[in-house]
Order: sequence, then C-alpha cells, then structure tokens
Amino acid sequence: MNYRLAELPSGVRGVDATLEELGRLVNADLKQTALRFHATKILQGVQSKDHVGEGRAIYAWVRSRIRYQKDPVGIETVQSPVVTLRLAAGDCDDHAGLVAGLASAVGIPVRFRVVGYSADQFVHIWPELFAGGRWWSADTTEKRSFGWRPP
Repeated sequence: MNYRLAELPSGVRGVDATLEELGRLVNADLKQTALRFHATKILQGVQSKDHVGEGRAIYAWVRSRIRYQKDPVGIETVQSPVVTLRLAAGDCDDHAGLVAGLASAVGIPVRFRVVGYSADQFVHIWPELFAGGRWWSADTTEKRSFGWRPP
C-alpha cells in the first residue's frame, strides 16, 4: 500500500482540500481493476439495470464489511478506496470514498456531501448516488437505512 502524508489547511480550505484529495484518490483507483471486480461481485444478486438496487447493495456491503475506525489522534487521514478495501476499515471520508469508487466503477454517478457545526468546521462527509432519477444518501457510517440523510 502506498501512503502519502500531507498537511491540510484548516476551515473551508481544508474541507475543499479533503474533497479534492478524495476525488483524486477515487479517480486514480478507477483506473485499476480492483473496484470494478469488487463491485461486480457485490452486484451478483441484483437484477440488471436496477440501479437503485445496485446502490442499495453497495451500501449494504460496505456498511456490513468495512469497520468504522477513527483517524489517529490529531491527524486527518484520507485513504484511497482500494486501501479501505484492503484494511476493511476507515472513517467517514474513507467509507465515502469506497462507496463512491464502487458505485462509479459500475456507472452510478456519485457526489459528496459535507456537514459541520459552522461554515468552516467540517465534521462529516457521505456519498450520494444518482439512481432512479434521484440522489440517494449512502452514509455507511450511521446505523440508518439507505437514503437517510444526516441533518
């Protein structure tokens, strides 16, 4: 596994930098076969062209098999989807990246959502998947159902 350490700025600039890095990692991993291979295996029991069902299956697989694990104390980490698969653990940005990577690997459009206590204090990120003509929240770090959106 390749790791790269970099310091992120605080506030909105840090949120933007985190999202940019997460997008870069997802896009880089999409050029390999691991994400498409895993996504295809996950979707074996889903009817062809049932894109909402595909999103639900990816959500359920990540939620049940990838452990939520906080970052080291005082350090914000962002890992690639393939690294999250190998470790079978990660925090909210790692879960979001893995869901985004798996969904993107099978043609489901993805976007990220972030929330915080104020406009410059990022505390949570999750992916949304576009299927069946609408965006579905896919927050695998919360004990909620597919489609539930954090307040």
